Amino acid sequence: MTAIRKGVTPDGHRAGDPVEAVLYLDQHLRITCNLGLRTTLIQLIGELDASNAQALAKTLTQVRRGEDTLVIDTAKLDFIDLAGLRVLTGLCRDGSVLLTNMPRHMLRLIELLAGDTDSPQETVTTYVRPKAARPAR
Repeated sequence: MTAIRKGVTPDGHRAGDPVEAVLYLDQHLRITCNLGLRTTLIQLIGELDASNAQALAKTLTQVRRGEDTLVIDTAKLDFIDLAGLRVLTGLCRDGSVLLTNMPRHMLRLIELLAGDTDSPQETVTTYVRPKAARPAR
């Protein structure tokens, strides 16, 4: 006999808790999603490159919900090439998509590509919610 507690699903989630869904998966990249009330959190895990950048664009276009903010967590992104970066920055241009927890290698790539502007840091912060500073050890 299985006891079911009120407000808890059989897999252990409480009613109203965010549930992670896998939106896309290939040998290099996994895209997951958690839907919130006014925000959709997307997590990119693995490598984003020319082989899967268009799949990312298509997936994120399909998941957007009206006026909600789409927050893309890139903390677990091990590699990104120019094709992947173009997709992400293109999505951020209208302000309804934010990048967060950007790894150092991704920030460096943006800074290099923005090098022809007067203020590369301004270009970076236009699209990014920076990774929280870690305390020094």
